[in-house]
Amino acid sequence: MIDPVTALATASSAFNLIKKGFSVGRDVESMGKDLGRWMGAMSDLKKADEYAKKPPLFKKIFASGSVEEEAMAAYIAKKKAEDMRDELRQMITMTRGPSGWQELINM
Repeated sequence: MIDPVTALATASSAFNLIKKGFSVGRDVESMGKDLGRWMGAMSDLKKADEYAKKPPLFKKIFASGSVEEEAMAAYIAKKKAEDMRDELRQMITMTRGPSGWQELINM
């Protein structure tokens, strides 16, 4: 099981480095490592969300309170991740043009 809180912390850390890079004028290409960490954490958040939506049967039976808590944590992390994605899309679009975001997504 992927912990959404840990994945969100990783995504937030990488995102803050990316924001800082943009603020000091770094180009997207020089922030590849941070973008890679952010995208990996975003993938982990997506997996955590999917797991929260369809927990294994044994989890439903033996840890019902925990299932709801994990679902809420996954939901909150998902919403924060969406906000980060929107802000990053805006930063990249402003610096690389409208096609910049699509190029990143295609990679």
